[in-house]
Amino acid sequence: MRLRNFCLTALALTPFFSHGVETPEQPDISKEVSQLIQSHTDFAFSLYPKIDSSDANLVFSPYSISSCLSMAYLGARDVTEQEMSQALKLDLSSKEIATPSAALNQMLMPTPNKKSYDLTLANALWLDDRTYILGDYRYAIEKQFGAKIGNLSFAQPDAALATINKWVADKTNGHIQNLLTRSDITASTRLVMTNAAYFKGSFLKPFDPQMTQDAEFYPLTRTAEMVKMMEQSGYFPYVENELFQAIALPFCGVSKGKGQLALLVLLPKSAENFDVMLQAMPDALKETIQDLQGRKAHVKLPKFTLTKRYNLNNPLLQLGMKNPFTTQANFSGIDGLMNLYLNKVVHETFFALDENGVTAAAATGASMDITSAPTEPAEFNADHPFLFFIVDLKSTEVLFIGKFTDATDVI
Repeated sequence: MRLRNFCLTALALTPFFSHGVETPEQPDISKEVSQLIQSHTDFAFSLYPKIDSSDANLVFSPYSISSCLSMAYLGARDVTEQEMSQALKLDLSSKEIATPSAALNQMLMPTPNKKSYDLTLANALWLDDRTYILGDYRYAIEKQFGAKIGNLSFAQPDAALATINKWVADKTNGHIQNLLTRSDITASTRLVMTNAAYFKGSFLKPFDPQMTQDAEFYPLTRTAEMVKMMEQSGYFPYVENELFQAIALPFCGVSKGKGQLALLVLLPKSAENFDVMLQAMPDALKETIQDLQGRKAHVKLPKFTLTKRYNLNNPLLQLGMKNPFTTQANFSGIDGLMNLYLNKVVHETFFALDENGVTAAAATGASMDITSAPTEPAEFNADHPFLFFIVDLKSTEVLFIGKFTDATDVI
């Protein structure tokens, strides 16, 4: 079975009046790209508690959400821009966001190799045929964000919905069929922005399916549950401290930014330490990635598939993004008028992990120096709640973040 992971985010901008790709060359990591990576990580951990339910599994793509909202941020002005900047943890202005976003996209793309991972990072802007957008905004969306601009008639919402969902299905190889529902589009909708992040990759060192066995998993508040526990021993990027263990399982392939994508798992040394570990983020995440060193480890990791859907309106409001959802919003950088506001932001994620690999994007290789590895292998037994990420080990960009705590909530 090949692994697939895709994440879709969409937002709709609705007028409050009743009427009506070129790919840039990959540069070195710039200050602006570094700022954007840090913003994505900070946003991920500020959004996490807003959508988290203590005993439930969780998975989302901060990269997909940030990328989608950045297309709207590009046209935000005044208070609207300030509140979006605060909520998205951005140090870059709306006029500065496009170029580093495009550069980061290119950094994460795989170098051509038949054994490399597959990664699609796609943006689209769906424009009502009654709506005009400024030439500068169109240029930035098409040439810098690399987004498709499609013309639709939202006065015929069923047909518009079918077109957008078909694009989504195509970008995810048919695995997400209905990102948007009929309630997400109305005759008043003027713009819909979508982002799809799709990853399919294989571990450099896959698990042997014959080693996978039923085993107990221990949630915080319930009795033990049974999972399919994968198992292997080998040398992996690894680090531990008094609070948690961390291990990275790299994927085949190297990115254009000379990084390596990996599944990173953070396992608290006791289930009760999970919240304490989470509170140490995001600073502890970057430090953990930088501290990874090759070590022999005996790894036990559950096999699972998750699918999650979130309405992000309330979480974004809680993060301070209020003005963009009101009729006082200023998205005049899009159409030159103050007649657009955010109506709905939705996000859907599918995440599958099995013996061959995972789905997600971004991975960097940590070098393994086996001569410095301890003689005794580290025991890494994920039989209690843990955090997991798909990250680029070089840039520390987080493409997917999740929590596994409930073995009954899997596909």
